Amino acid sequence: MNLIPFKNMIQDRCGFSFDENRKAALTRVILDRMSENNIKSDTEYLSLLCRNYDELQLLINLLTVNETYFFRESAHIKLFSERLVPNC
Repeated sequence: MNLIPFKNMIQDRCGFSFDENRKAALTRVILDRMSENNIKSDTEYLSLLCRNYDELQLLINLLTVNETYFFRESAHIKLFSERLVPNC
């Protein structure tokens, strides 16, 4: 499977990049979505992603961890409120 077009699309649309360490995860999720959509070729699935925003969002959600620690740490909040906001 040629992952480059998928990596480029995700980078262009969302700003997320997938290095070699994440290659297996990216491949697995793409193959799972292809199977779910009864698609046999990666080019056909890429075409689906280009025309179906909901499928692209689903793929991205499966590839990302929708979690942030920024606002959980009091030091981050203090830095944000005391140093960054006053400068705006």
